[in-house]
Amino acid sequence: MDKDDILRKIGKCLALAKSSEPAEAAAALRQAQALMREHGVSQLEAQAVGARECSVKATARKPSRHEAHLAGLVADSFGCELILASGGVLPGGAVWLLVGCSPGVEVAQYTLQVLLRLMARARADHIKAKLKRCGPKNKTARADAFCQGWVAAVASLVPRRMEPSADQKTAIEAHMQLNHPNLDKFTPRSRDAGARGWADQVAGHHAGAGIQLHQGVGASAAPLMLGQGK
Repeated sequence: MDKDDILRKIGKCLALAKSSEPAEAAAALRQAQALMREHGVSQLEAQAVGARECSVKATARKPSRHEAHLAGLVADSFGCELILASGGVLPGGAVWLLVGCSPGVEVAQYTLQVLLRLMARARADHIKAKLKRCGPKNKTARADAFCQGWVAAVASLVPRRMEPSADQKTAIEAHMQLNHPNLDKFTPRSRDAGARGWADQVAGHHAGAGIQLHQGVGASAAPLMLGQGK
């Protein structure tokens, strides 16, 4: 067995250790402890079983405020921690890391990927329709204002928070302590669009309000289907 297999087996034993049948619970706990001793698995590693990371490519090494806002609201809605990772094996780029438990973390990854694509498409359409004559700097700032409005509208459409269970919260916290113990604060890029940015923000809000999120039905259904409303 590799380390992941061992951790999964320990996780199953710890789950059985919560059985209402005392003898079964005690036997499962002894087996979990024996596996931990045999394979050198720490208490923190055992607690982290069930938590995992899903990544979504960020648009820049230092993303804009609207992108950070969007990533944050998606992570929060599905009970995930959010990290911006850059450097190392990501030269010149960055990814959003969503840390959570299934199925929430996978749904969060899918939702963020699709919303980022829809936002990029709406931004490009707005630039083409309204900002073609602007200089590069002003065009970028006003397009950012459009995206701020877009995200504000979408925020009301994202499902209410998927609250993790107590065990899932413990697993996520343990995973963060094991893998990301020393995180720095991140300040997103912010651009001032001036007085004209207000109209762009209103246009973005109108465009974002047309996004449709369809919730799957049943535990085994497809999580969310997202699309552009007509």
